[in-house]
Amino acid sequence: MAEPDRLAALLEGLARADAPDTGPALVGTVAGSARARDAWARRLPDLARAVGAGAGASLWEDRPTNQALGLLLLWERVRAGVPPGAGALFAFAIGEGTRAAPFTQAEGGEKGALASYRGGARGRDDAPTWLEVALWAFAPVEAHLRRSGFDGLVVKWGDEVLLPGRALPPDPALADADVVRFVSVRPITAEAAASKDWLAVGADGRITAFLPRRPLAAFEALAAAGRIRRSPAGPVAGVNLGSIAVSRGLLDVLVEAFGGDLADLGADPRRRPDLDPQLFTALTVAALDDPAARADAWAQAMAEVPAVRAVDGWMPDLVRRLRAALDRLADRRGRAVRFVALDLGDPWWADLGDQRGIRAALMQLRAPGPDGTVARALARIPEAADAHGNRFAGDCRIAPGVRVRGSVLVDAHLQAGEVVDSVLVGTRAGHVDAHGAFDVDSAACRLSLGRGAGAYKLLADVAAVGPGERLTTLVTADGLLPLRGAEGLDLRDRAASWDVPVLGNRVSLREAQGLADPGRRASAREAVLRVIGGSPA
Repeated sequence: MAEPDRLAALLEGLARADAPDTGPALVGTVAGSARARDAWARRLPDLARAVGAGAGASLWEDRPTNQALGLLLLWERVRAGVPPGAGALFAFAIGEGTRAAPFTQAEGGEKGALASYRGGARGRDDAPTWLEVALWAFAPVEAHLRRSGFDGLVVKWGDEVLLPGRALPPDPALADADVVRFVSVRPITAEAAASKDWLAVGADGRITAFLPRRPLAAFEALAAAGRIRRSPAGPVAGVNLGSIAVSRGLLDVLVEAFGGDLADLGADPRRRPDLDPQLFTALTVAALDDPAARADAWAQAMAEVPAVRAVDGWMPDLVRRLRAALDRLADRRGRAVRFVALDLGDPWWADLGDQRGIRAALMQLRAPGPDGTVARALARIPEAADAHGNRFAGDCRIAPGVRVRGSVLVDAHLQAGEVVDSVLVGTRAGHVDAHGAFDVDSAACRLSLGRGAGAYKLLADVAAVGPGERLTTLVTADGLLPLRGAEGLDLRDRAASWDVPVLGNRVSLREAQGLADPGRRASAREAVLRVIGGSPA
């Protein structure tokens, strides 16, 4: 698609989100604790109004289900409140938020609870979160499915914001889809092959396999074997954009098939399947009609993907149980199940899943081209820059002596200092030095941010964040606890970076996970603001 056409489609998606059609019957969240459930419940009435939903529902995943069975537990609990054809749109707000540490520690471990840059009251707990922005932006896609005749549940990952990069006219092919996955169909490059998961999509839009990331040569071999398509530019498949829509009929039979597992309060959630690659791979294999083909496909999946081998060890009858459920559904409806890919074109995609993605999302507000234009429209920032390449939005109060160049400032109050090639959202500082850095909702008497550095809800007298570092403040029952991280920190190595204190922190990132008390944050912030003193006019 030509860039002007893509930009028009992206901005039209924002316009549809701002003026929603009749929304789903339910919009909601699934949290990992009672406290998080209650916190989201207080926010959902506003979100329901924003997306035109009939009601909001905040749930707590209080059983050891893991991701895939958690989706079934969600449906078991809400289906009575979702009339046929009315639709439901939910986001999961569960997990440790490991890769986005230390910022997630300030929000109880939930990446989706991180404050976004979209409007709202900066520095307060009612500022829009990324999860709310993700649901708001995706509501037009859920409405598109319903307009096309799809009847079921849409689950959106709460740490990713997606806007379709093409128009979505009603598509009758979606009416009898049992699973819809959201993809961007494109030739596979070497970099994307190694960093993205893919779905094999036929010319008719049907999904035939889930393909975890692997070297490009492996995708070339799949194309040579006819398992994925080929174009002059190379092998073609759909980049998995996350999230899933599942039909009412399929959800009902899966709840029947796995009801015993859902009721097992003594299960180990680590031995329950995730959605990708475990459950969805098993579903695509179970959908094959020929038993020999199913056995071969499952053996091949186990050989290629360690996670699939693992789930076969926990649930060796998974494919058989799924096939039995699919057969029951086919008998009830008189047709086979259909797994369909919805191609969102070249979408606008902000992935807040890790520190690199968080920095990219914030710095995109400075970017030229369509992606920057859409980011600024999402944040309600003027497109035109001033003579120094700056853009200002909201309640910015910048003292005359502050030097600002090539930056985006939203609701920032600065009394002295220099801001160059940076993004500051809700920052309150007596003196600030920021160069190629970002901040969200911090308050400090003196704040220094090196290149590539980032701060989030930092509260301090004096704070310095070095190049590539991250810094936040946990407001705890015992006072303020600074917590430091770094973009280059390997948070998958738990023994070296998660379970022990790093970078001079007084506690480990694991220990810090439950220390924050968000209810104390407002008063702690006010105390820092009183020290900073009055903002410049």
